[in-house]
Amino acid sequence: MAALIKKRPAVIRAGLFFGGNGDFENVADIAGGMEMSIEMIRSFFMWCSVINIGLLLFGFVMFWTGRCWIYKVHSKLFNISEENFTAIWYLLLALYKTEVILFNVIPCIALYIIG
Repeated sequence: MAALIKKRPAVIRAGLFFGGNGDFENVADIAGGMEMSIEMIRSFFMWCSVINIGLLLFGFVMFWTGRCWIYKVHSKLFNISEENFTAIWYLLLALYKTEVILFNVIPCIALYIIG
């Protein structure tokens, strides 16, 4: 079984692209030979993490400083109590935080570990 596994280089090529003539072409060849290295993917996930954590902090600060104003706007649009509004806001922040950790921070840490 181990003989069947070939060691791959640390460069990931883009997948296959179905060309207009009905043949599969390599996307890297179409894009001028651009290849994605582990460092490029690591940098991508790092910046995704930074931007998304910044958005999460912005949402928290907006809720912390402008909760009354945000509630007034949303209570005019929707018939919602302040307790429900607070619970929904915390739930959304918790879900967003979980998604940022699962889809940005953990892959970035994993790439730093293997790289």
